[in-house]
Amino acid sequence: RLRETPTEREPVIGLQRNLHTLKGNARAVGLAGIGDLSHAMESLLEGTAAGDQPLSGAALALYERAFDRLHQMVGRVARRQA
Repeated sequence: RLRETPTEREPVIGLQRNLHTLKGNARAVGLAGIGDLSHAMESLLEGTAAGDQPLSGAALALYERAFDRLHQMVGRVARRQA
């Protein structure tokens, strides 16, 4: 959805909210790596959510890589792998 409408704020705010929740929960159970990556991604989205920083193609590519990495990390936890 971000690729199709990069100027729309609703998906960005939703992602930011989800990352905030994931960050807090990960840190609460001692998963610092997931918490730190979620925090970094959430912080980067702040400018976009506020309307101060538009999403560029490079930024979208970076977010996609970060979300892929976050997904891998959460998957490892789900499989009880280190």
